[in-house]
Amino acid sequence: MKKICLLCLVLLPLVAFAQDAYKPFLKEGKRWNYELEHVNVWEDMHTTENVSFFIEGDMEIGGKTYKKMYYATSDETFATLEDKTFYRALREEGRQVYMYDETLGDVLLFDFGMQPGESYVIGESSCLELTSSRQMTFHGRELTVMLYQLKEGAGSESIVESVGCRNGWDILEEFTPVATDGIYDTKRFLSCYEDGGCIFTASDFQQITTDIIQPRYSVEDKNQYDLLGRPVTPHDKGTIYIQTGKKYVRKIFENDEKNI
Repeated sequence: MKKICLLCLVLLPLVAFAQDAYKPFLKEGKRWNYELEHVNVWEDMHTTENVSFFIEGDMEIGGKTYKKMYYATSDETFATLEDKTFYRALREEGRQVYMYDETLGDVLLFDFGMQPGESYVIGESSCLELTSSRQMTFHGRELTVMLYQLKEGAGSESIVESVGCRNGWDILEEFTPVATDGIYDTKRFLSCYEDGGCIFTASDFQQITTDIIQPRYSVEDKNQYDLLGRPVTPHDKGTIYIQTGKKYVRKIFENDEKNI
């Protein structure tokens, strides 16, 4: 009996460690699926197509090993990827995920090892402060959800271990100003796959919103906000803004706004 109790004491920390084990972000075959939207307000053009970004193979830059990310178009089921094109080089060190930039070098995308109260800068100036984190289950898989507050204004962001943010793997695009010349492309994250199975979908963020955070935009709120959740009054033609939970672009030739 003493031997059994001793064995249990030895195994319990190992079980706890297994449950809390970090799930890597970059893994061979990992795939993020999107709907790519193209809007040209000048020509009243609005098109969409399905695309995937996926990890395939390694490469070396400056003595460091990176995973190669490719971009490919797809049918509506994402069953077939076509026109594969090299897109980015990314690497994972510890619990930090970096994207290589020819000018800036390594750019930090995610830090899954952060503690509450710590913060980091996204893009040129947007600063996110980690307020809390918790374990949640998605598609039978337990993942850590990290909740951040945008320091310079209202709004919050949820980042999911092994998946990314509401914009999938590319958090930089989430915090990059959208051109206001009436022509832009944006990616709408749909799902993330690993080892041939779905581990997360865009709708799973609704579970996070319902369980632990308030929606960034309320459908009852008649005010207008930019894509970072900051109150704005968009006067410039072609400006994109959020109102009543929907995204709009101010038309260039007409006076009325167009829902996109």
